Amino acid sequence: MTHHPNPEDEQGSRSGDIPTERVPAAGSFPQDSARPLGKGYSEIMQMVLSYAVVGKNCGNPTLSHSLERIRLMPDIKKHLAGLAKQPLCLIQGYSTPGNAEALRQFVHGLNESFPRIETVDLYDLPHLYEVLDLKMPCMRYHIADAAHLDHLYDNGAVDLVVQDFLLNCIPASRHEPLLKEVSRILKPGGLGIISFTSNEALELSSAMSTAQLQTDHNLTWDSQAYDLAGMGKVNASEGPLDYLMGKLVYHEATSEFIYVAMVGGRFEFFRSKEEMFSLFEKCGLHLLSFDSSQGSDDHGLSCIRYRCILARQSLPRS
Repeated sequence: MTHHPNPEDEQGSRSGDIPTERVPAAGSFPQDSARPLGKGYSEIMQMVLSYAVVGKNCGNPTLSHSLERIRLMPDIKKHLAGLAKQPLCLIQGYSTPGNAEALRQFVHGLNESFPRIETVDLYDLPHLYEVLDLKMPCMRYHIADAAHLDHLYDNGAVDLVVQDFLLNCIPASRHEPLLKEVSRILKPGGLGIISFTSNEALELSSAMSTAQLQTDHNLTWDSQAYDLAGMGKVNASEGPLDYLMGKLVYHEATSEFIYVAMVGGRFEFFRSKEEMFSLFEKCGLHLLSFDSSQGSDDHGLSCIRYRCILARQSLPRS
């Protein structure tokens, strides 16, 4: 699920309606893809219900806010001009129900094509929508790890890959395989639209270091963990870790800042702009242009956000 900033300074207009492709209803997805809703679904369920009941202008930030900023970037039309007339567009990490339509309108408005929208996420959203008795957004949905898509996409199969703050939801150790997979599946001339929040507005003095946590709380930090539940697996004898909720942690080994959300103890990860730009190049993604803005996120953290347009350089060496 994606991490999103506060959208108050990111408003914009939308292009007109365009045709949408037909996709299977939620109930027609293979039975083996539907499983009981487990731990971690409560937050995304609240987001889906908020959108469904109040509507897309209810104040919850969405992919549309990033796309409206990207729409104003110089040469954006030129960058998208090389896409096919029916480009295959993949959203990696899905949250707000309107994301698919926002991307469809964005692509059509800039190059008059009729995009095919697919998305991949670890959450079983089709089943969640069935449980909530809601219509599944118009897209083809895959339950899969975005870093391992060889069973879904051949090399060079996708025209446009979108990650909207997905990198802020996963540890630094997971970034490289995820971005290499973006490079692998992009067509020659294909584009990536990748947004992330950097760590440059965060103060080291306001963070607890992982060394301090080891000294003061005998807490071993797990650089692979996504939340406090995962952290508890390597600190099973240390009791509840709720004292970390709402805290900012600095991981010396990876130079990450990690915010521990008050709800559910979910982690959000922040790296430097320089690290991210260097990693793009290392993974075969050339930075064409970017937009940056400063504000605060939905937890009140000061942040600087980057929306990047990237082109595939070449397939990564095996």
